[in-house]
Amino acid sequence: MEFAQGFKHSEGTWQILLACWGPILLVMAYLSASAIVIFRHFAQFKDVFTHLENFKMGYIAEFNVVMLIQIILLGFISLFVSIWYLEMVWVPIFSNLLYFYIVYKSYNYGVIFSETDYENFKNRYAPLNQYIAHHKQRYATSGLSNEKVEEYADLLSKGFEEHKWYLNPELNLSLLSEKTNIPSYAISQVINQKLEKNFFDFVNSYRVEALKEHLLDKRYAAIKIEELAFMCGFNSKAAFQRAFKKHTGTTPTLYKKDMQMEMSES
Repeated sequence: MEFAQGFKHSEGTWQILLACWGPILLVMAYLSASAIVIFRHFAQFKDVFTHLENFKMGYIAEFNVVMLIQIILLGFISLFVSIWYLEMVWVPIFSNLLYFYIVYKSYNYGVIFSETDYENFKNRYAPLNQYIAHHKQRYATSGLSNEKVEEYADLLSKGFEEHKWYLNPELNLSLLSEKTNIPSYAISQVINQKLEKNFFDFVNSYRVEALKEHLLDKRYAAIKIEELAFMCGFNSKAAFQRAFKKHTGTTPTLYKKDMQMEMSES
């Protein structure tokens, strides 16, 4: 009874403060650990896939951000209201908002409710599971000779330049391994060590170069930039804009405009 009265009148005893902020501190620790796991998982995705949008992994990172924003807002509000008012009014409000956010996102994420979507997701995800389970260990102990690294690097470069493997929007590490007959762990080692890139950036660099050529080709002048990006292997507007910006430092529209001005002046 004394604890309840103290809580209601915000006397601020250490027991009350512990009861209020203890769970928040635990959530903060959980969010920090989750952020590390998500970051590492994204890095592994980029060793295997070229289109992260297929997996909607952004939802997980977004959830962490939403939780963090709520905690910051609650901390800010606590500076102006009593602990009792915070716990009885603001915490329920934020909890309900978070609940509706989760429900809304879940209905837009068919994997959770559709068995067919879930099976398709597992099939798309399988190359990553295989990579995590086997290739990391084999990569560390593969001991590829310099001659093999050079041979595989030449084979990859030739295939992408002559056969344009990057045009396949579903290209991943497993499919590339099948095309080249090179073990996927060896492809990862060559791309990382010899070319100093991950699989994601390696493939998208070819797509960006192809898009740059298309943007300046008069035969494609009437085609929208987004459609040209799809022709070059990208599968979403956000994906090609991010990749283009990363590899060129500018946007496709500005690149086309600048290059056309240079050609007209020369």
